[in-house]
Amino acid sequence: MRKISTTALAVVSWLVMRADSQSQDLPEFVAKAQPHVSGTVRIQSFGDYNLKDAQWSGSKSLARQLEGITLKLDTPDDLLRVEYRCNVEDVGNIGWFAQDSTCGVSYQSHPKRIEAIQIRLSGKASSYFSVKYECHVQGIGDMPATADGDTCGTYGESRRLEALRVWVERRP
Repeated sequence: MRKISTTALAVVSWLVMRADSQSQDLPEFVAKAQPHVSGTVRIQSFGDYNLKDAQWSGSKSLARQLEGITLKLDTPDDLLRVEYRCNVEDVGNIGWFAQDSTCGVSYQSHPKRIEAIQIRLSGKASSYFSVKYECHVQGIGDMPATADGDTCGTYGESRRLEALRVWVERRP
């Protein structure tokens, strides 16, 4: 008969308690949480700029394409996280990317423009929240807000995304 070490027993106990406490945290999280989005956008010739919750990030008036997007929520990953995919010039849809990953393509050191984005939520609390986003598109301007995996931007028109705004709302 094998003996279980004290350390192994402590680790197993911690994992069981953590799993129990996380599942018990869901109702409290749903009742109290107001998730915030953060991240970065890579702007042609300017580099990375911060993306902050519900604020425009990018360049609406400088005719610069978005070349990379990274998003993250300030919530426990098991309860709520963001996923996204981009439609990239000459490539098509890439992703779904896990939060804190960069969506975008660089080919032989030549970044490609992002033409559209889709963003969705996942995790135990995802049915209680909605992710909303707007984008500013070359030659069109601000597009209406979309949500929960719908497309913001264009397909097959060779129009660059120039700015993006993302936020999370509680569902009624």
